[in-house]
Amino acid sequence: MAIQNINRGVTPNDETGDTARAAALKINENFAYLLDQITSGYQGALSISDTPTADGFYTPTEAGTYSNAGGLVYDPEDTDKGYSVHFIKSGIDWTKNRVLLYIAVTGLIESGNVEAVSGDKINTALSNKANLVVGKNMFDKSSAFEGFQVNPSTGILNEQALKVASEFIKVEPLTNYTTTATQTAFAFYDINKNVISGGAYNTKSFTTSASCEYVRIATNLSQKDLYQMELGSVSTFYEPYEKVIPSNELDLSLYVKTLEVKEGIKEEISTFTNESANLFDESKATLDYFL
Repeated sequence: MAIQNINRGVTPNDETGDTARAAALKINENFAYLLDQITSGYQGALSISDTPTADGFYTPTEAGTYSNAGGLVYDPEDTDKGYSVHFIKSGIDWTKNRVLLYIAVTGLIESGNVEAVSGDKINTALSNKANLVVGKNMFDKSSAFEGFQVNPSTGILNEQALKVASEFIKVEPLTNYTTTATQTAFAFYDINKNVISGGAYNTKSFTTSASCEYVRIATNLSQKDLYQMELGSVSTFYEPYEKVIPSNELDLSLYVKTLEVKEGIKEEISTFTNESANLFDESKATLDYFL
């Protein structure tokens, strides 16, 4: 048998295509067919200059016309782009088999369009989203490695109980950073994530080297939930790791509310001026005094 195509109908929900049961049956039979081909008839890679004699299926490796394989054509940059392609030989007959690997999408998504996967619509819409950046806390505990310590000399994560190590954290060269725990170990890495000497054990703040593009940090596992790494040399109140929209990409006009103050008078108040739920202003606090 050959690969069976599922009939999707002409338009959505026109009831002219395969039923769900018939489509599922074709999928199962297609997989069974492919598995049989893979396990019993695969003959290897095929070049244009090869002269294959054994029955089975071959993987074309060069773009062009295979005159020794029934004149089949392989075009990985155009008609065969996004497909897994095999040439199948049975006696003197050759057939070309293609399995779709991904769906290319183009165009913009229009309001009310329920077929957003046709063309390049999803891809284009996602490319127009805001570029998120890491917020104040640069330590992502969700991706951290429990039971590992950073070796400042080698940059390798070594197994060590009751420790937790970060993933690679993007930083700026010759810049000060600080953490919430003095039991921090760290290592510097270049743009290719190769280790640079200059890390240390048991420190809280550090300055990246001239060629440093990434760091990895580690601390006691007990510190993980409230651990923070931030820009600067002063540790501030804890904030969870998050990605935010840069202020220069925000259109503040979308967030302005117009309130009626008196009849005939209107005042525009930006929602960004509202006080947060936290009423304690750290910048106005008086240190070294007790009430």
